[in-house]
Amino acid sequence: TNAKTALKLQQAGQLSDDERLRFLIPGGRLVDDGLFLALSDPATVEAGMHILRMRGFPVKAAADDLAVLERELDLGMLRAQSALYRGDPLALDIVIAYLAQKHNEVANLRLIARSKALGLPRDRVRKEMVGV
Repeated sequence: TNAKTALKLQQAGQLSDDERLRFLIPGGRLVDDGLFLALSDPATVEAGMHILRMRGFPVKAAADDLAVLERELDLGMLRAQSALYRGDPLALDIVIAYLAQKHNEVANLRLIARSKALGLPRDRVRKEMVGV
């Protein structure tokens, strides 16, 4: 979430570091203050993308294509959450993986319902769905 928020802040124009850090949700292990600031500044976004890749984010897209980048981040997170199914069967991992899959299913069903109401083509909807 912090990585996607930082990338969206690039489009907000000139913000000071303090103003950008107000959007950071504290407590994450992978995106710290420095990486958040690097990703939210258009001048240092490439360096931030390199750090994201080094920390294990499966990001291949360029930072200028925000929609593709967000989709890659969502898909990587879904894969990591689905991998929790292969953990200890008596641990909490199974429950977390199940809830993540259920959340993804509900989001996709909402997308389908909205697209039916708006009359969007199937190809476009399929492209927007995560984990299909």
